Amino acid sequence: MAAFTLFTLFPCLPGAAVPEGASLRRDWKQYDRLARQDLPGDEMSQLEAIMDKAMSRRLPVDYYEAAVRYRDRRISRSWKERDA
Repeated sequence: MAAFTLFTLFPCLPGAAVPEGASLRRDWKQYDRLARQDLPGDEMSQLEAIMDKAMSRRLPVDYYEAAVRYRDRRISRSWKERDA
C-alpha cells in the first residue's frame, strides 16, 4: 500500500519512468536508467529527445511528462548550483 501511495503521489521519482499512456517506452526506460545513475546532463538530453519525438509524432502524454520532468530537473539543478 505504501509503494502504491508513493508512486501515486510522486510519479516523477526514478522507477516510475514510463508514464501511464506513454508511447515512447524505450526512451522512457533509457531516461529511467540515467535517472538512477544520477546523470543530470544526460537526463536532460534524454528528456529533450523525448520531447522532440513526441512533438513530431503528436504524442501529448509523452511530451507533457517529458516537459514537466525537464522543468523539475532544471529547477533542481539550478538550485544546487546557486547554493554551491
